Amino acid sequence: MVSAHSCFWLLVGILEQHNIKVKLFADNLKRYITIVDDTDVRRLQLALDALVLWSDTWQLPISINKCCLLNVGKNSHGIVVGIGGSTLPVVTHTRDLDIIVSSDLSPSLHVTDIVSKAHMRAGLILRTFMSRDIHLLKRAFLVYVRRICGTQFSYLVTLYCTRHRCC
Repeated sequence: MVSAHSCFWLLVGILEQHNIKVKLFADNLKRYITIVDDTDVRRLQLALDALVLWSDTWQLPISINKCCLLNVGKNSHGIVVGIGGSTLPVVTHTRDLDIIVSSDLSPSLHVTDIVSKAHMRAGLILRTFMSRDIHLLKRAFLVYVRRICGTQFSYLVTLYCTRHRCC
């Protein structure tokens, strides 16, 4: 009997045979490769085909609707690859482990998303609390807005301000 842990490392070995870099977190798998020419695109497709074969062999289905292709940098190369007969959509940004990653690696979309969530929650506090006691509203803000959004926001403010020279 093969454990799930051993089974997963078999997959990593298969992908690394195709010179594809692999990053793992829980049940999340990221594959990335530097594309210079069509040979690299074929190598990526071969690695994806190996992933499908592995998935079928171990009866662990791939969530194809969660898969996409994100070109990082200025060159898009017009890449078309697929998984199991489905062409992967090419996106300009994607959410990865609750962080929005864009093709230019700018934190702008992620910062905007966090600020929007914080603004909605702060507005919800003002609409639902009848009291206008400043201490109560401050406590509600700290519990419902800052504590939830603060952990993501604090390091991004530094990144964003450094990039845009606003601090």
